[in-house]
Amino acid sequence: MQEDYQLSPDQADLQTRKKIHQAVLENSRWFGDGPPIMDEKFNAAQTDERRELFLEILRRAARQESNVGLSRAYTALADKLEFCGYEKCGSSACPTCRRAYQRTSSAAQTGIIHQVSKLLHGKELVFVTIIPVDYCFPC
Repeated sequence: MQEDYQLSPDQADLQTRKKIHQAVLENSRWFGDGPPIMDEKFNAAQTDERRELFLEILRRAARQESNVGLSRAYTALADKLEFCGYEKCGSSACPTCRRAYQRTSSAAQTGIIHQVSKLLHGKELVFVTIIPVDYCFPC
């Protein structure tokens, strides 16, 4: 007797996230300077410059690190980020890919806000960010 295998909610969520992640990486729109515009200082060219700066920092850290494991980790991350210009790496440590994810998230959130505001016509929308006390740091 063969049972139908179904994914747990966590597994299904992970698969959905992977599909979204891949869709972002494959769409050049998120890596350009079109809408949504995050900030003038957060454009594609400046983000690529930031990625180059990260590369320099990681390579320097790898050379100076006495712990071989950490040195290799720095080098591996630098290698991954270095080739992001040719094939998107998808790393959250990469300024280029992180910016694309942020732009995607911003566009999705804006769309949802517009949909909700139409449903609640005439009502005021209020948004709150909750930060646990353990994650609060003085400026």
